[in-house]
Amino acid sequence: MALKDGSTRYTMFSHAENGKEFHRRIHRIEIQAKHGHLYHLEGDNLPDSIHTNAGVGFKDCHTMEILVPEWQRIPRTPQVARPFFRPTTRDVVYLVMGSVLPIVASGLIALLSAAF
Repeated sequence: MALKDGSTRYTMFSHAENGKEFHRRIHRIEIQAKHGHLYHLEGDNLPDSIHTNAGVGFKDCHTMEILVPEWQRIPRTPQVARPFFRPTTRDVVYLVMGSVLPIVASGLIALLSAAF
C-alpha cells in the first residue's frame, strides 16, 4: 500500500551507490511489458517503497526485481485463440484451384499445341 501525505499517495524510492544514498517520492510508475503494453501504477496501487543498490559492478551481475500486486501480474503465456477446424469457402476455392485448375490448364495447353 502506498504511503500518504495529505491527499497524495506516493512510494518512497531509495537508491544507494558507493556509500551515497538519495530518496525520492514517486507518485506514478509506468512499466512497459515485452509486448509493448504500458502499465501504470498510481494511488493505492503503488508499493510502500522501492530500494535499489549499486556498487562496484561486475560484468553481467546487476539485477533488478519488480514486484507487482497479484491482480496486475502479466500472464506468462499469451492467450491463444481456439483453433477453427471447419473448412471455409476460401479453403474449398483454394483446394479446387490448386488441384483441378493445373489439370485443366495442362489439357488446354496440350490441345493448343496439337492444333498449331
